[in-house]
Amino acid sequence: MPSTLSTPAHSQFKKLCLELKRLERLRSIGGLLGWDEQVNLPSGAAQFRAEQNSALAELVHREASSAKLGRMLETLQKAYDSLSDEQRRVVSVATKDYEQATRLPSEFVRRKSESDSLAYHAWAKARESGEYAPFAPVLQRQIDLAIEQATILGHSEAPYDYWIDQFDPGMDRATVESVFTPLEKELAPLVRRIADACAQSRPVELKGFGVEAQKNFLSDVVKHMGFDFA
Repeated sequence: MPSTLSTPAHSQFKKLCLELKRLERLRSIGGLLGWDEQVNLPSGAAQFRAEQNSALAELVHREASSAKLGRMLETLQKAYDSLSDEQRRVVSVATKDYEQATRLPSEFVRRKSESDSLAYHAWAKARESGEYAPFAPVLQRQIDLAIEQATILGHSEAPYDYWIDQFDPGMDRATVESVFTPLEKELAPLVRRIADACAQSRPVELKGFGVEAQKNFLSDVVKHMGFDFA
């Protein structure tokens, strides 16, 4: 970091970092709600949890698109040359996130968050029952919302590129296809050969193979491979 730590730009950068950390703490609450939803939540509480997630998403969106945050970023953009490379990267990413947040309507953020939550429960139910048909309209709604978000943010022509970039910044569909298409030609036949070559075990072969015998067998295998966990 440059030696001019006392300059207004660096003071503003520290304030920005505090604000970004506050936002991340709010988002982490959403992560906790999501974890609890998938691990502990009774199915009868799904609708209420969806409403909780929706309310929190709206709050986070309001803070992430606040005028206060915008002013911080504007000040730092004007003083960009005085920042270190790391600080510039933080400002650039924060500015990108801020611009996206300000373009997304609160109503959409609230609606999508609630739908995401309900979709999880619909998926869990479909997985348990093995029935796809009831889940199909839920999945279509999720796809429609994803396309709607990409469209709002100016990516109507390539919504998939937008979503790839959200999870892997700088990546796009063309790059992904250029990597995986050649691999598919080689890997698919290889997987088929492996599957055809695997001998199918018969349950009767494992009959009488008790827990202690299994432990002894695995212990011998580990020793034979040269591992020592003592």
